[in-house]
Amino acid sequence: MAESVASRYNFYVPTKRAALLYNTLSGSLLRFDMADGEDLARALASSPSPRVRASALPEDVWRLLSDGGFIVSSHEDELDVIQKRFWNARRDSPIVVT
Repeated sequence: MAESVASRYNFYVPTKRAALLYNTLSGSLLRFDMADGEDLARALASSPSPRVRASALPEDVWRLLSDGGFIVSSHEDELDVIQKRFWNARRDSPIVVT
């Protein structure tokens, strides 16, 4: 299995009752109610992006974080994903002149 890291596009948002983890690249949002969840959300949003071991988390939590884009392969170039989206949108969007 390739080494995984926290996405560089994770943001931690504390609230009175929970901790939110938002990934701006995928648009995913997770809510953590427990103190351990808050620590996890804060860690995944820290910079530089920490390495994450699959064995450190329950399988269902790992899958949730991975599917939401909060954890990515260390070989994945997230900036390249954004650049490709930009150029595809620019190419595929019509120019509207008013």
